[in-house]
Amino acid sequence: MSVKPEWLLPWFPELREEPPWVTEDMILAEPGLAPLVEDLAAPAEAVAAEVARAAAARAPIVVAGSGTAEHAATAVVELLDNALRRCGFPGGVVEARESLEAALDPRAGGVFIGVSHGGRSRATVSALEAARAAGAATALITAAPDAPAAGVAEHLLVTPLRDSSFCHTVAYLAPIVVGGTIAAAVTGARLDAAAVRAHLEAALAVRLQAAAVAAGLAGVRQLLTVGGGADCAAARELALKVEEAVRLPSTAHGLETVLHGHLVAADETTGVVLFLTDPRSRAGRAERGECVLRAARRLGARTAALVTPDVAERLTPELASAGLVVLPETVTLPGVLSSLAATAIGLQLLTLGLVHEAGVNPDLIRREQAAYREAAELAQAKIR
Repeated sequence: MSVKPEWLLPWFPELREEPPWVTEDMILAEPGLAPLVEDLAAPAEAVAAEVARAAAARAPIVVAGSGTAEHAATAVVELLDNALRRCGFPGGVVEARESLEAALDPRAGGVFIGVSHGGRSRATVSALEAARAAGAATALITAAPDAPAAGVAEHLLVTPLRDSSFCHTVAYLAPIVVGGTIAAAVTGARLDAAAVRAHLEAALAVRLQAAAVAAGLAGVRQLLTVGGGADCAAARELALKVEEAVRLPSTAHGLETVLHGHLVAADETTGVVLFLTDPRSRAGRAERGECVLRAARRLGARTAALVTPDVAERLTPELASAGLVVLPETVTLPGVLSSLAATAIGLQLLTLGLVHEAGVNPDLIRREQAAYREAAELAQAKIR
């Protein structure tokens, strides 16, 4: 039996010497999030009522988090904004913010929804406190009901599945499921847990495709992730996962933004991963996405895409030289939720494939090395 290292604290992930990594266990467990849509129906309806009141009063509606939680917050904004549009409100009334900015410059009144898987993010706790002091109704999506952030929020939406890896996966998808539940309640509907589970299981079925794309991208020195609309959240989260888990420099860009100078730094050592799954204005985004892939290929970059079946039909092997991950799409869930849930698992499976190609352990996000442990401790300084 190997001796437990002194630096391996009780709250650290299990230290494994070989795959399967803890991160993989968490990804495979994600269909178990489906019951949330029924278990959290009552608190989701309470938060939905707050959102509807704020929208009617033209008061701020803010969703915030840090790191993976910030990307999940961006996804929740897409879900809520889409639901409010369906109810006749104008688009763009829901705002995504990074927790620190929300803490330092809170919006007055309205609703503030914090996302914090562990409930201990100092920035998110401060943002909740600032929002409450500014007159906002506060809610928290978390897996830690006894953590500091929970004591500040008026409405708690607790997810039962805790991430056991520092490379968070459940922490991204769980708020999306909760956000979808709130969004459905805004429109007066409820989601079906069986439909959610079926969709998540279908997304897991693309694992071999994701592994093949990872093999096609193996060895690149930088990765650009690209998405528009709801796919922006997935592009940002993939960039973070790849840096955390694979230790590969990665940058997320908007679908149009990447074409305005960023490809100047790309060459044959670059990988480009494009997301095209948002059902809204899909044809226009797909047309522009083809331009991204075509330009990247001209520079010798290796290209891949995570797409829905209809988009896959228009992308040639030359445009997606490292391959495609064709994600499921379902009419049994709202379109934006279908997109965000499928890309969540798709990007995680792609990350896992890249992890296996690189031969690294993603679970500790490099904290088995003293410098990275010390850097993490230094980053925990109070924001005030």
